[in-house]
Amino acid sequence: MSPNLTPLLRVAPLLASTSYVTYTVAEDLYLRPWGNLRSDLRAEANRLIPAYKDRWFPPSVAMVLTLYPLGIATAIANLVVEGSRLDISGASGANQRLAGCLYAAGAVLGALHFAFGPRDISIVKRISEKDKDNEASMVDWVRMNLVRGLVADFPSWMCYFAGFMVAMS
Repeated sequence: MSPNLTPLLRVAPLLASTSYVTYTVAEDLYLRPWGNLRSDLRAEANRLIPAYKDRWFPPSVAMVLTLYPLGIATAIANLVVEGSRLDISGASGANQRLAGCLYAAGAVLGALHFAFGPRDISIVKRISEKDKDNEASMVDWVRMNLVRGLVADFPSWMCYFAGFMVAMS
């Protein structure tokens, strides 16, 4: 790989993870209100939430299936692409090893996002059901998304950020 492209490869996982952390925060901002409406609006919310889910969920899946694999793949590329490989064996020095370990940890944490998939899909299916308490389901989804963001998404971003800073120093 051309040395001129190495910085681009180093920053790619950070850019992808910055995008998905931003998206996670945005989801919280625009979905949380649907689970916290006044009691006199609850019946109307339960009717509207399934229609809103039909508009929100498909693009959300597209974002997840684009950004997370991009972050994971480019993190792995930093470990395997000849000429720009971050050597986690330590043969190339402590900084390269630390950066490589951080990129690997970021990839694992990014992949952890998908472990929440079955729970996510289960809640989204409940939101689709007519004559159900969709507002309560939305509360469950927002809570799950917050936990997922704190356990997988944000730590992944922190690893990529630290890995990038170490690799470029």
